[in-house]
Amino acid sequence: MTSLLQLDSTPREGLVWGQRDVDQTEVEAFADALPLRDADRRAIVSTLLHFPAACQVRGMFFDGLVNVIKRERDAETAERLMLHAGVRGRAIPFGLLPHRDFYKLYFMAAPVLYPQQPLEHGMQRIAETFYPVFRDSMVGRTLSAMMGSDPRRILDRLVDAYKMSVQDNEHSVRVAGERGMLWECRVEPSPFYAETFRGIALGTLESHGVKGGRVETVSRVADGQEHNRWVFRITW
Repeated sequence: MTSLLQLDSTPREGLVWGQRDVDQTEVEAFADALPLRDADRRAIVSTLLHFPAACQVRGMFFDGLVNVIKRERDAETAERLMLHAGVRGRAIPFGLLPHRDFYKLYFMAAPVLYPQQPLEHGMQRIAETFYPVFRDSMVGRTLSAMMGSDPRRILDRLVDAYKMSVQDNEHSVRVAGERGMLWECRVEPSPFYAETFRGIALGTLESHGVKGGRVETVSRVADGQEHNRWVFRITW
């Protein structure tokens, strides 16, 4: 594991992946630059290599992540990470961009912003900002106004927010007891998705004043190489 992320300020040839096919050599070259354990690098290579190239996410999340990097570090660090990840300078908030490229920036930002924490913990901390980014958008302001402070209603509407935000994902939620719900989803093949979802769910609940939320993983099953199916129990 290297101690620092070594980046130059020039995008490398072929680094902008977009929706094109990438081979293992390209993905490994990207992962090798990250200051992480070998096991984490292997997990990143597997995630990006099998990531569904057609999956897209709203541009607001690119800008939101860049703003987190600027706030926690500085504009120069954000610029260098964006260049290395092959991410454009600014994104149209509701434009669709390749979700795989977002993950590249996400994987890079976690060890830079939280160098003393395991990768998955850093990813959870960053994911806690995703819903507040959505809430600040025009559509997000309208949807969040309908959520109120009831956890069941909040999580029901979070399904709608997911549908608006990320293509190629499937999400549903149902009541499971007096103070709990079960969330089922079919998503990208990241082994770190539990931490990502935990950050999103807790960040959403806290944004609406719900404290003491918990997210537990019930199950994870591979659905081919490009997707995993997860079940989470959310309680409060």
